[in-house]
Amino acid sequence: MTRIEVEKRDIKASTQQVFDYLADFNNYQEMMPESVTNWESDKDKCSLQVSMVPKIHMNIVERLPLNTIKIKGSGPFEFDLTVSIEEIDAANCRTGMVFEADINAFMKMMIEKPMGQFFGYLTKQVQKKFEAGS
Repeated sequence: MTRIEVEKRDIKASTQQVFDYLADFNNYQEMMPESVTNWESDKDKCSLQVSMVPKIHMNIVERLPLNTIKIKGSGPFEFDLTVSIEEIDAANCRTGMVFEADINAFMKMMIEKPMGQFFGYLTKQVQKKFEAGS
């Protein structure tokens, strides 16, 4: 099992605000890097393409109010993505993402760094969004 855990980031917003934002895939498009194309989404699912990689599909399969969003993904391989939100105080929280996939060693060498960077970028974008007071 390949597990990529990105650095958690402190967010200047309540757990409710961050949970509501991250629990809706329609909000993710504004966080995506320019390399993402063919974005389609609704509240519960999305699909996207990055460079020459086949289309990736993701579905939110579970929402545990205010602390966890579980996502199942498919594309070149199946994966699980867990978004965690931890309350620091009433106006601040911490969020992180954990990616898990059952992939072979060769594929792991190819995707580990780019996937870590991608999910790290997403958590940084969440941090920026709430620092900007949007």
